Amino acid sequence: MSSNSLVGDIPDGLERLHDLQILYLQNNKLTGNIPNGIGNCSSLTDLVLSNNNFSGIIPESLSKLPNLQVNLHLSNNNVTGSIPWEFDNLTSVQTLKFSANKLSGSIPDTLGRCKSLQFLDLSKNGFVGDVPLSLGNLSNLASLDLSENNLNGSVLALSSLQGCIKLETLRLEMNHLFGSLQLDFSMLQSLKYFSVSGNNLSGTIPSSFGSSNSSLVLVDLSRNQFTGLIPPHVQSAHLLSLRVLTLAHNNLNGSIPSWIGSLKSLQVLVLSHNALEGPIPQNLADLHGFNVTPTSSASKSGVFTLNQRVNLTLRGLSQEYNYVLVATTFFDLSSNALTGEIPQDLAKLLALRYLNLSNNRLEGEIPPNLGSLRELETLDLSQNRLTGTIPSGLAHISSLSTFNVSFNNLQGLIPADGRGQFWTFDISSYLPGNPGLCGDVIKRQCISPPPQLQPLNFSEDDHWRVFTHAISIPGFWVGMTIGFCSVIFVFISWAPARSFVFHPKKRLAGGRHSRYGASKTRS
Repeated sequence: MSSNSLVGDIPDGLERLHDLQILYLQNNKLTGNIPNGIGNCSSLTDLVLSNNNFSGIIPESLSKLPNLQVNLHLSNNNVTGSIPWEFDNLTSVQTLKFSANKLSGSIPDTLGRCKSLQFLDLSKNGFVGDVPLSLGNLSNLASLDLSENNLNGSVLALSSLQGCIKLETLRLEMNHLFGSLQLDFSMLQSLKYFSVSGNNLSGTIPSSFGSSNSSLVLVDLSRNQFTGLIPPHVQSAHLLSLRVLTLAHNNLNGSIPSWIGSLKSLQVLVLSHNALEGPIPQNLADLHGFNVTPTSSASKSGVFTLNQRVNLTLRGLSQEYNYVLVATTFFDLSSNALTGEIPQDLAKLLALRYLNLSNNRLEGEIPPNLGSLRELETLDLSQNRLTGTIPSGLAHISSLSTFNVSFNNLQGLIPADGRGQFWTFDISSYLPGNPGLCGDVIKRQCISPPPQLQPLNFSEDDHWRVFTHAISIPGFWVGMTIGFCSVIFVFISWAPARSFVFHPKKRLAGGRHSRYGASKTRS
């Protein structure tokens, strides 16, 4: 009777259904308390009440179902209280799912006696305390999800889970666990999905996650307080299945180890918000997982299901993904102290969709061959020390929807093509910073550089140069001729001028006589 939009309470009288084996009431609008009488359905093997509006507590009578072997699902309701300690009687049940309720208190140690348990999901509740050590006794356990609670004990309790040799999924993200992670991954050869993101873990990252014959697909240690180096000596050949590695938002330092570039299946790499330094390793361009496309022979469906949520920051927003598309390729090294140039070989990652290198100390020019990344959707190179121009090839990436190069020292015209892709980005994609950039999109005109002064050249036939002034030879001779003729005219027409030239003695004598005669007359 699932997905029929049933409303109201479950009617009384279920206790009389002694032969009832399977009861599916999920995906309805049922309300009220879970009937106590269900515990009297002695033949019940499978009980699914998830995705309703049940409230109240979990009836203790459910622990008395002697034949319950498959499922007990109460997820996505409004159930309160704690898990009854008497659930250790459910020694044959395979799946317990109580996620997304309002349960509280500690996780009972008695769950460690449910020997047949394969899937335990208590996520999205309000449980406190430690991870019970007794869970390490569940040798058949394949999936343990305690994420999004208020667990505030020591992470050292995880060492007990090393006895769960069939464990594939271990999710503890979004709690308040503290201490140093000392889990020996070499003891968990079947582990595929491991997340302790969003806790208060400290110390260094154990190198054992690269142990021999590892099956790990996802490792998420982000949003903790891990310090020190990313383990420098990890056998990447033991991590052939690893697709997602995120160590973001920690206090890691040192350089990015080269073994990361040898992870052949990796398609999500997030090392942002640490204190990593040094250059970006050249061999990160060898990450073959960044060349997988939906049409690749690796997956005809185009989807690789992680069975694991992972938080990725896209376009400035943190988003949660329940799966990773084969074509989803995410490369984020932002907010570190990386130096050097952007490796040109990153253009080999032809299926790269999200590239974020912002807030580092990268120098040099933007590699022009990044324009060959035709699947690129997000490119963020802001807050670096990049120089040169924006490569025109980037304007031809039609899939590019987010672009940011602000807070750099770029110059020149913002490129555009026939579709004008770069002219559609907001001004914040380019400014502040980049004092030499120009174009209509940032309302800054491109000014041609002023013409350079020609060097002095005294071998020219038609010009003399005196200091910085050019003199025309024909004009010079015209001026000289006019001046000479003027002198001759004055000489011929003015008698004093002729006397001055031809009779100098007479001029001098007359001058003296006139001077002294005047003196005598006055006396």
